[in-house]
Amino acid sequence: MAEIKMEESAVESALSALRTSAQALEADFTKDAGDNVLSLVNKLEEINTTLNSVLRSYQALLLQNEASTKDAVEALKETDQQLATGYRQVR
Repeated sequence: MAEIKMEESAVESALSALRTSAQALEADFTKDAGDNVLSLVNKLEEINTTLNSVLRSYQALLLQNEASTKDAVEALKETDQQLATGYRQVR
């Protein structure tokens, strides 16, 4: 029977990098807009607000995926342990 091997440390490392990257995302382009009230600046601020909203949603999605992956890894470990215990009992 074929065996599926999971390198938990590699998964944990990748998930940690994902979490760090997701939390570091930043997209505020109008920090130095000054007192300029031109319509271009107003439009850029509107675009920036929309972009920040999309970015927050994306960050939340990445973090949810990271958490789901961790849960799946734990479920795989538990299933593997249960199967190993069952296999030992049958022998």
